[in-house]
Amino acid sequence: MNLNFLRTFISMMEFKSLNATSQVRGINKSAVSKQLTKLSEEMGYSLFERGENGLEATPEAIKLYPLARQLITQFDQMMVLDEFDSANYDKPIKVSIASSLIEKYGCNLFEKLQAAFPNASIDINTWRQTTSQDLLNNETHLGIHYSNPTVSASLYQKRMFDDEYAFIVSKNQPIPTFEEVLSWPFLAITSTGWNDNRYRFIENLSSKGIDLSFIGSIASVGVALEYCRKPGFACVIQASNQSSEHTKIKVPDRYNMPLNVVSYVKTSDRHSPFTKLLLNIVHSSLSASK
Repeated sequence: MNLNFLRTFISMMEFKSLNATSQVRGINKSAVSKQLTKLSEEMGYSLFERGENGLEATPEAIKLYPLARQLITQFDQMMVLDEFDSANYDKPIKVSIASSLIEKYGCNLFEKLQAAFPNASIDINTWRQTTSQDLLNNETHLGIHYSNPTVSASLYQKRMFDDEYAFIVSKNQPIPTFEEVLSWPFLAITSTGWNDNRYRFIENLSSKGIDLSFIGSIASVGVALEYCRKPGFACVIQASNQSSEHTKIKVPDRYNMPLNVVSYVKTSDRHSPFTKLLLNIVHSSLSASK
């Protein structure tokens, strides 16, 4: 079995789009389709069928997906252990994380990297406007943010886990329904490199007839959560960032949209022993912290 075909299949299952899979895998859409067709032939059953919303996974593909991910993960871990000795690595390691993720995952990731690279200097910072270019210039080794199909194919995106949007409100009040909270004043959380110039979720709501009233935006999850401890206010947030002091108001599926947390590395470096080990540590760390 061709492992590249499996990687393309995994990306298609996670991003549910030929365009996004093409960007993530660094190949054109025709190559994506050919690889999926060849994998279907190898497996002896159809993996995707064309439906109203484009290519849709078959029941067989849904069953294959977790097995394929496990196989690829185990293979990557085996190759990393054989190829790279992190104990003797003594150069700086620079990781940039989205502001909406760093507060929750930054500390655990720092500890994991420090344990794996005891002689290296670990630098974890917030994703900046220049981070994409820094990754391409090898000034940053790895980034963690939300998937973005508009990012250059020169940056390789690897899925870490799925999230979703939600509304949160203070627990110190009666719990409103989704319809009731729509008329409340809202606070938005901005994250450089994702929604600082264009907030796709809010655009998605507006296209479906829901126009929220925003009093402003804050580039800090902690500050936004603190503010929304006040009764009568709501906040648009990634569901994984919900705190115990708030009530989550679920956004119905028909209004929500996919939100994949991914790692970013330079595409041409993704197969290097150092980058593969770094990806393995970062992915296992965030999965454990989730």
